[in-house]
Amino acid sequence: MVDRTIADQHIPKDRWSIIGTHRYTTASDWLTFSDFAAYRDDLFTRELIERFDLSGAIESNIRRSRFGESQFGVFKSWSDTFFKTEMNLYQDFIQPDKITLQRTPQVSFWGRRFLSNLPLEFRWRAEAVNYLRREGGDGFRLDLRPELFLPFRLASHWVGSLGVAPRETAYHLYSPVKSNDHNVSRELVEMRANIGTSVSRLFGFDSFGLNQIKHIVEPELSYLFVPSVNQSRIPIMDGIDRVNRRNVVTLALANRVWGKSINPLLGAPSEQDTEFLNPVVTGPVRELASLRLALGYDIDKERKGGDSLTDLDIKLQLSPLNYLLIRYDGGVDPGAWKFTNSKTTLSISDPRPITRRSLDPDFNQPNYFSLSYQVVRLGTNAFLAEDANVDLDAPATPAYCAAHVADPRCPGSSFNRNVGGSLNNTLFYHLTDNLLFTASSTYDALNSKFIGFRTATKILSSCECWSMTLGLKRDINPAKTSFRFDFNLLGLGSSKSSLK
Repeated sequence: MVDRTIADQHIPKDRWSIIGTHRYTTASDWLTFSDFAAYRDDLFTRELIERFDLSGAIESNIRRSRFGESQFGVFKSWSDTFFKTEMNLYQDFIQPDKITLQRTPQVSFWGRRFLSNLPLEFRWRAEAVNYLRREGGDGFRLDLRPELFLPFRLASHWVGSLGVAPRETAYHLYSPVKSNDHNVSRELVEMRANIGTSVSRLFGFDSFGLNQIKHIVEPELSYLFVPSVNQSRIPIMDGIDRVNRRNVVTLALANRVWGKSINPLLGAPSEQDTEFLNPVVTGPVRELASLRLALGYDIDKERKGGDSLTDLDIKLQLSPLNYLLIRYDGGVDPGAWKFTNSKTTLSISDPRPITRRSLDPDFNQPNYFSLSYQVVRLGTNAFLAEDANVDLDAPATPAYCAAHVADPRCPGSSFNRNVGGSLNNTLFYHLTDNLLFTASSTYDALNSKFIGFRTATKILSSCECWSMTLGLKRDINPAKTSFRFDFNLLGLGSSKSSLK
């Protein structure tokens, strides 16, 4: 089994990995930490990570990550001032490790402080990082960003802020560079402003189990200006190294509807100290609906006759019932009025209260079902999502195109579709007080096929002193079926006691 889009496609006969973590706080409140991971080959996490005793969420994140990361450092805080120094090492699973930049080390110092007798807040962030790699440019970078921040209030209804942040970024570059390019720098200033208000009204509403409804409207206007500077002499090591010109006004409008209700399925507890474990029955006030729209206007692009409007950002959440949640997140291109990305989620939770606390966290969760659909449209650089090793500077020879079929320059390029589209669903159900069942699956809507499913059954002993899990999982990348058996002695802090 080989992925032809990764740099190192070799699978060795002998495979190994080392994973570890630690947290320790000294007597003087310095936190020391480390998280390290090393893998024999670039396909290890995709094929063998389930052999570790990890939770489902952590295992999924490691399996889909393009890097194996190790970090070692210390952290200290003094009220609103913070200091951290760490070393970050990366193992690249997709591109060659010889061109991967390593942070060795990175030192950060940041904080905020109100100035005496002045309505100003002084904020600062200073970062020094040394980048090294085996092949290609690297160097040392010092980034200083002090900021003066002024919060204000107008006419008792409008609140806002003004911020001015000069920024100095200095580099000392190692070879190979020209002798006069070893020491370069960039000077910037960032100016921000925003103003907004909140208007609300309370309505009496005696229906559908609601007593009152509160409608809140929150308009906000913000502005960002960053001047243009020449950055051609400085390298690109991460996102800090390129800050493009900005002259953008953003208008956002949020609508929220809150309701005060009584759950008709929730009866009076038999004892005053009974604790309900369901999040859906923790209080009578809840958010019924919210809609936030945000649109940016680029002044510079308007002057040049270009597309001056950003995508319309949409965030919608509906919860008409305390056990039903509908959520939508998406972006719309206002020029063509086409969705650039979209994600819809439907979740249903059991509203009946859970009053029995168990040492196994899964048996403290209510029944629930969730269904989500996500799609990301084809963009300018979308082909890199399928093959990160596409090199647009290399000639599109037949041999090159055979290895990188996603390159848009190649004849018959396979990358002429949306970046991603998937349908996910999860079911979590208590069959009895001591037996529960969970199942989840992912359907690839672009290729019209299931790319994996996972089912599990957990048994809780009558004494609630142990639990046992039987699971079945099927994946297609790589194609394999695995069976899982876990036995946990409760109360001993087992790291894999949860099905999530």
